[in-house]
Amino acid sequence: MYPGSGEAAGTNFNPREQSLHGYRFVEGEENTIENTASSSAVINSIVTVPGIVVPLVVFPGQSMPFLATCPQGDMIPHFVKHARSDFPFIVAIPGDPSHGIEDVVMPEDPEEEVEDTPPNALFENKTPKRATLLQIRSFCEKADIPDVIHFEAIAKHRVRIIELNMETKIYAGRIHMAFFKKVIVEILPEPDFDNRLGDFRGYYCHIVPVNFLKRRNAENDSMLQAITPISPELMRRTQLGETFREMEKLMKQRFENKYVSFQDYSTTEKSFWLARNIPFDTSARLKLLNEDQPIIRLVEIMKLATRIQAICCANCMNRLSDEKEWNCFMSTEGASAIFVNPGGILHDVIFAFGAAHDGIHFVGRPSFEYSWFDGYGWSCARCAHCFEYVGWKFTSERYRPECFFAFTRRAVMPEYETVVEPEL
Repeated sequence: MYPGSGEAAGTNFNPREQSLHGYRFVEGEENTIENTASSSAVINSIVTVPGIVVPLVVFPGQSMPFLATCPQGDMIPHFVKHARSDFPFIVAIPGDPSHGIEDVVMPEDPEEEVEDTPPNALFENKTPKRATLLQIRSFCEKADIPDVIHFEAIAKHRVRIIELNMETKIYAGRIHMAFFKKVIVEILPEPDFDNRLGDFRGYYCHIVPVNFLKRRNAENDSMLQAITPISPELMRRTQLGETFREMEKLMKQRFENKYVSFQDYSTTEKSFWLARNIPFDTSARLKLLNEDQPIIRLVEIMKLATRIQAICCANCMNRLSDEKEWNCFMSTEGASAIFVNPGGILHDVIFAFGAAHDGIHFVGRPSFEYSWFDGYGWSCARCAHCFEYVGWKFTSERYRPECFFAFTRRAVMPEYETVVEPEL
């Protein structure tokens, strides 16, 4: 019998009723300190802040819990002191924490491509061009684990890494993270044009008795050019009109319960939300984080998103879940969220309603200990073909959905539809 079964059978699970999604961070825990500083990061400014190297890519808008345990030196007291300050920001650098990172001024190479690079190779002795600025919202000492501080942060801005002080780097193998006392970064702007576009769409779609998306493509494109600072060449190069049409279609088909509020987002906010919630692999996510133009980022997102057919095991490409199932919103952030387990290991999780049961092997009976979702028990999920660990199956007799899957992003890859180039 599941805990709580029969109490509210058939009740829809509501992530908002949980304290930041269960085990992510426990508000009200003894020794919890919230930072209420009202200071904000100034765009285009250069700041020096502490940094962490994590094996995942974080986009603005994501909440990120993490444990800090580092017995050597005064690293943890340094982070705590900074979290208490009037500027409680740190930098999350995507990379392999166990590998060395060169202490150099970061190159600016817009032509550098990361496509077709094996995911693991992206994090081997390479310094990323871009990272993410996080604001620490609260932290507490873990009473049951000595020398461990639990932080909870929210990603705010993309930044350009200017310099890393390697002399201050410490690797914490227990939680597979690295810590820097000092990282110099520039807070990047996100050039947008959405105000006029939003005003136009609202007027056109509600006043003019013709649906915007049903008009001829050329007409739509010329209208976009007329009301936004987009050049005809950029319109042709990015096929922007087609991007908006595909995005509208995607939101209606895959993320219908987000469709209405999504319309009010700026281009920047749309690009970040889609980058967070579509099951892209590490290579694609790193490329999207490195893109400085929101409209180009959105175009690249839609080029890839429209080709995704399934979620597969990253080790053997065995199909785990088809693309119609990754619209499972088990987080207030959507169909994906970052979690930390009791041991301090970070997981960027993708939710799916269904799975190819012949493609996944489940290990053990459901356990409710340390569950990220109140009322749900978890079982480990492994690829049935190569037996690699891919995530968890969550089941409940108390809430709907009764079952869903949580794939850890580093263990899965999207299966893309093959694009056939026309013969010349």
